[in-house]
Amino acid sequence: MTLHLEEYRSHTAPDAWFQLPAEVTVSRFFHGMRDSSNKLVEKYGTVKDMNSTVSKPIYVQKVLFGAAKECSNEPSEPVCAFVPESPLPNDIYGDETDKHVGGIYNRPSYMGSSMVMGHVSDLRPIYKQATELLQFNDIGTFGSQYVFSKIFGEQEIARQIYAASESRKESSGWPSSFPSKPSHTSIVPNITLPEDKDYEFGIGLDYQSSIFQVMNNSAEDIRFITFNTPSIIASPSKLAASIFAKPISLPPDLIVSPPPYAQHTVSSPNPNPPITALDTIDSDEATWNDVSLATNVIVPGSSVPASLTFHGSESLLSQLWESMWFHKNSRALMRLYIRSPDGPIAAKAAAGGGDKWWDLRGGKGGVWTDKGQWLDWNEVCGAFDEEVFGDGKGEFGKESEEVGGQKVVYSAFGQVVEGKVRVEKPMPEEEKKEDGKED
Repeated sequence: MTLHLEEYRSHTAPDAWFQLPAEVTVSRFFHGMRDSSNKLVEKYGTVKDMNSTVSKPIYVQKVLFGAAKECSNEPSEPVCAFVPESPLPNDIYGDETDKHVGGIYNRPSYMGSSMVMGHVSDLRPIYKQATELLQFNDIGTFGSQYVFSKIFGEQEIARQIYAASESRKESSGWPSSFPSKPSHTSIVPNITLPEDKDYEFGIGLDYQSSIFQVMNNSAEDIRFITFNTPSIIASPSKLAASIFAKPISLPPDLIVSPPPYAQHTVSSPNPNPPITALDTIDSDEATWNDVSLATNVIVPGSSVPASLTFHGSESLLSQLWESMWFHKNSRALMRLYIRSPDGPIAAKAAAGGGDKWWDLRGGKGGVWTDKGQWLDWNEVCGAFDEEVFGDGKGEFGKESEEVGGQKVVYSAFGQVVEGKVRVEKPMPEEEKKEDGKED
């Protein structure tokens, strides 16, 4: 399993944020793939294997991309015109739905290629196809968004060709259970696809913004909600009026998740080095109901996305960063995470096995590069410490505090790197008695 965030950068700043735990993200992915595959069976049906009596789905969803409100290619191009219609209500923005020139009131229907999730084995053919398009065509000059949108659009065109082919076959009396290869010629008007290629990649889009919230043209859809206070969201949608009339509530998967500030305990109740004020979290007993979560209030019933991407709307980065639930405790969270033991994490992953395996190479507070090189926090983000933490406490791993009127600087692991902390060692009872004796 891999989650890829393609970092379109302004200088070195990434434009994607996570606001929910990885476990929630992965669980949503698998549930979403199952539900989407079931809908594909309803739409396209199944076919019997030539060598078996068992029927299998014609199409299965395997990979999830973000859903954007505008097509990166020209609207007249087939890869834009033939994408599936969004499952969201067609009046979700009232009379302006899908008619706004700037895209603000469009339903998300197009690929947002900067965010994708799937098994490596399912992603590899997509990236292979993208590489071939970049190498042997001029479209590389249009950017990766254009390339991936083309791949997705052609997949959907091929599916429609298949459906039209099956419809013709049934009307002619050809057995519907007998598989046939669709002709990529003129079944869909004005569309021709070469027949020597496979266009099916199992790609689907996150229309509900469950995992990926594409922020471009969607800033008005997002509100920061604290769910312990019931809220009713006004909506222009008549189709979803009954849903919007109810107070929005915290998603069920967050109700049963560990609380937001839950930590793997540092190795002992009295760790050495000790926990300092720099490692203290405010409201560490808060539940998910108590923290402010970026919420898509346009999706019927609301959606709390696992991540947000700001490609195309980078101006929102500085505006919204301080609103994220973890911001005020971000330095303490980072310090505690770096000092937490690997044991419980590894044990939990090993017990789950399969898709619950995580990257156990080690390393905390940094990233692994594609070349297997570990870069710590200061190498990757050190130049942006104040922008990230916003607490005026200086460079990460060299923070200071006043102890007994003296400035003491601590490393990220809690060791004193500058100044001294005097610790009075209590005198044992035996020594106290001896010390109290007269000569």
